Amino acid sequence: QLKVVGDSAREEYPVDFTVKLYGPDDTLLYTETVTGNNQVSWSKTLEPQVLDVAKQVLEITKWSLPGTCAKIIEFFTSIREVYETGDLVSVKLLEEREASQGSLPVGNISSNEITLALNNEDKKFDVDNEQSPLKNLLKPNRRIQVQLGSEIEDSWTVFAEKTWNEVT
Repeated sequence: QLKVVGDSAREEYPVDFTVKLYGPDDTLLYTETVTGNNQVSWSKTLEPQVLDVAKQVLEITKWSLPGTCAKIIEFFTSIREVYETGDLVSVKLLEEREASQGSLPVGNISSNEITLALNNEDKKFDVDNEQSPLKNLLKPNRRIQVQLGSEIEDSWTVFAEKTWNEVT
């Protein structure tokens, strides 16, 4: 995914711009030219994914407010994958918080961690797998987003109570 975010506080953003992705040997891997953007936050999912990106360049040719400096808050590429039940071997979640206050005001410490074990039957996560789409991207302490929950059926059961006792 490509992402370019302008200045949300001032509602300023790049209107016309080019994103270039380069490999480790400085070869151009991908170019995305955008014209007429009217959003502070612009993103695009790349299909197929561009791998082995070592450098990215953002060239802005038109800014939303003429005569001002460009202000880019975020500019990055990322690979996004979703792992579901069959992909997960185990999940260990530890969440801690300051219970006496009921919230986390500035100064308190929150220490959370998650440990995942993923199914690697196809050797996708092997560091020496040259065919893996994650080649050269496996690094410790990467940010992940976890969504935990359970599926609930859409139907409800209705119960009828024949007697009702009111406590007085």
